[in-house]
Amino acid sequence: MSNIKSYYRIDLALDVYTTLVLVVLIILAPYNKVEESFNTQAVHDFLYHGIDIKAYDHIEFPGVVPRTFLGSMLLAIASWPAVRVIDLIMGGVVDNRILSLYVVRGVMAVAAAAALRRIRNACPDETKPALPVLITLCITGCFHLSFYYTRLLPNSFGLILSSFALSLYLEGKRLSAMQVMVFTALVFRCDLLAVGAVLGLEIVVRDLVLHWKAQTFLTSVIVVVLSGLKAVVYGIVLSIPLDSLMWQRGLMWPEGWVFWFNAVENKSYLWGVQPWHWYLTNATIRGLGPLILLLPFAALPPPTGMPEHKNVELGTYHDGKNY
Repeated sequence: MSNIKSYYRIDLALDVYTTLVLVVLIILAPYNKVEESFNTQAVHDFLYHGIDIKAYDHIEFPGVVPRTFLGSMLLAIASWPAVRVIDLIMGGVVDNRILSLYVVRGVMAVAAAAALRRIRNACPDETKPALPVLITLCITGCFHLSFYYTRLLPNSFGLILSSFALSLYLEGKRLSAMQVMVFTALVFRCDLLAVGAVLGLEIVVRDLVLHWKAQTFLTSVIVVVLSGLKAVVYGIVLSIPLDSLMWQRGLMWPEGWVFWFNAVENKSYLWGVQPWHWYLTNATIRGLGPLILLLPFAALPPPTGMPEHKNVELGTYHDGKNY
């Protein structure tokens, strides 16, 4: 019991520390990059224009490709009570809409901290509290990762949801993790579909290796495909009706437009092209920050006698459990 209470205190301290890091970054850089302008304006319009869609900014300034309103709508709903309190208390005293931007970013910070908490709690009990502490320090030590958790970008919504998917994966719920990735790809970031496909492939291959039975393999394929289609339906049902209403252009699937623009028409080059090695020699280095010094250790074999993750369930759903 004392160990449980001790870890609870550590976990709470990690929550406070993570949220504090994110909030400090918000205070230091509260304003927008140009890529954030759509979601920032959309949240503003939900909060201050309500159902008057004709007054929304995107009607006059639609941008290069349409983006989904789902993330900004949910963010506006979560921020609305605090924003209204600020309007009542500070209205006419300061520019309360700037304060509202802090609130909205703060809600993003809370969502990110909750996702990171799930990742920590998914660690094997035998590794606590050392591994959760190390994970927290590693994530908050990556400036770009911590910074972009609270930016109003499709990538940031995808980052929070993919962090949640990672926690499911660490818990052994691989099928659920795949579904979250597929949903996120359909709504916020289409290239995450590749990650969802890899997760589905892993489930099938794992079953094949464990059982070596054609019937088991076929069952796994069917389960993965049906589960993926279920995530597709959720994404379509939540995105298309809302975005069709907001964009007023007939049926609208924004992330489908993005995929067509970037992958099929290949028009993203109009906004600049980086050398082929840019991700390796620039983005990865900046993204990892000081953690790049730990990369050599990742190539080392794990120490013997490492505890197994008892929560990970291998095999298929035949035993009534998730992947």
